[in-house]
Amino acid sequence: MLRFTRFIIPLFAAAILTTAAMPQVRRTVVWSGDRNCGWKNAAVPKNEIYNCSTIETERGSVSVVNHNGVSLSVAFLDQDNSFTVAVEIDNKAGDSLMFDTDNWGAAHFRERSDFFSGKRPLLAETAIPTRDAYRQVNGRAKADNSIDEYLADVQQTVETVELRRQDGTKYRVKKTVPDAAEQEAAESRSESRAMMAKNASEQIRKNALTAKTVSSSSSVKGLVYFRRLKKAGFVVFTFPLDDTNYIFLLPKAEN
Repeated sequence: MLRFTRFIIPLFAAAILTTAAMPQVRRTVVWSGDRNCGWKNAAVPKNEIYNCSTIETERGSVSVVNHNGVSLSVAFLDQDNSFTVAVEIDNKAGDSLMFDTDNWGAAHFRERSDFFSGKRPLLAETAIPTRDAYRQVNGRAKADNSIDEYLADVQQTVETVELRRQDGTKYRVKKTVPDAAEQEAAESRSESRAMMAKNASEQIRKNALTAKTVSSSSSVKGLVYFRRLKKAGFVVFTFPLDDTNYIFLLPKAEN
């Protein structure tokens, strides 16, 4: 089950999201196309420099924030039922950085104006833990297989069978029997689904960002998963990294 978290939405245009579980005032920086980034809260010292940029790749745009030797790069993939976020954290600073993607959040709004006017989101929740994403893939495959096999079991066909009378003579009758061909096809489809689910689960475990720290002069990268709310046209992502909340505003194509 997804773990829900509260978000605070100020009633001004440069609003922010931050988890209520964090009592201390954290730095908050909103990524934007401007080199100096977007809005920053009062916890960010005026002499601190954050640089924002966009890198265009064959697979889409990558949003990058640089600060004191730390680089956070994210790219969003909007899918039917989920958001997949590709993340890379490069730490050239002197100290290790702490983070936990299970606490990274997304707030879903019906439209952009709802967010900037301070309306409550349709949904606000944290990322899907890797173990839950793994279970969802396998759960869907098992459910589909169960339905497919049930439908195959109730499929009937008419066969002509030969019977023998007591006097030894033979005769033929038509008899309704389970459709063996459909049962075999359903079994084959179930095996294919199980194999696809296994491969997908292995890819999730292989590619997910499961690290909790980034040591000095090193980097980590991987994928983070969020639920997609189809009726939401604007999503605000909050990625706490060490002492800073990094905010990314994602408009979505109309459904």
